[in-house]
Amino acid sequence: MKRVNFLLLTAWIAVMTASAALAQMKYVAVIETEVDAASGVSADLSAAEVRQITAELRREAVKNLPNGKYNIMTTETVYAQGSAVLEECAEENCVIALGSRIGADYIVRGTVSKFKTWLTLSIEIYETENGNLVASSEPIRSENAAELLMLAAATSADMYKAFVDSRDAVRKPPIKLEPEPEPEPPKPTAPKPNAGLVQEPQAKKRHTTAAVGLDALGAGLFVYGIIEDGNIKKYADNGKYKSRDEYNSAKKSGTNRNIGYILGGAFLLSGISVHIFF
Repeated sequence: MKRVNFLLLTAWIAVMTASAALAQMKYVAVIETEVDAASGVSADLSAAEVRQITAELRREAVKNLPNGKYNIMTTETVYAQGSAVLEECAEENCVIALGSRIGADYIVRGTVSKFKTWLTLSIEIYETENGNLVASSEPIRSENAAELLMLAAATSADMYKAFVDSRDAVRKPPIKLEPEPEPEPPKPTAPKPNAGLVQEPQAKKRHTTAAVGLDALGAGLFVYGIIEDGNIKKYADNGKYKSRDEYNSAKKSGTNRNIGYILGGAFLLSGISVHIFF
């Protein structure tokens, strides 16, 4: 029984460690490439060619963004959760609202425009939390769609690598060479006016909260079962009970122990299921 309890506690620690890792994962959504029809580009690119450019940007994101830190959302997820506003995202604030709605930390957007006979593709990455532009590619120019697509792969790869380096630099604490005076407390500032967009809570944060809650509840029930298992041994001496009351108390503790194990296992499995499917 002690070995079983040890294994159960080990499994619980592993689940909690996995929960912390998932909470640090960043979600990246590559939305449909936009076409600046006003510049005349719509006559040069078909819908299939535009989709191919988007697929290339997503493919390079999968190849160049570290798998342990970034999760590239699928096309189906982006459309299923954000299709209501996807077609209206010509403005930056709309892109940010879309990212918040689908639970993405970063939004990747490509835009194709035309000047004379030249097609130009620009690629940008926005941070959903504050709307900052955190990375952008060099403009990609060509007179035909095939060459534009070929150049998009290498250029977007360079942009993703620069983005990862910049994010890693932000997370590293600065090295202090000399003692610095303590900074003055920040002065209160007036709140920024509301832009008029209602941003829903991020879906992944709700899922993570639910999963961790189920993990904690399951672990608590397991601990309760372990305590009740210890109580059973207090009532018997070499397998014998001194009185009918001690026998009844041992049976009751045995029932409570089994309930703790069963419910604890069910809640832990529920928490693991939330982690896996969301």
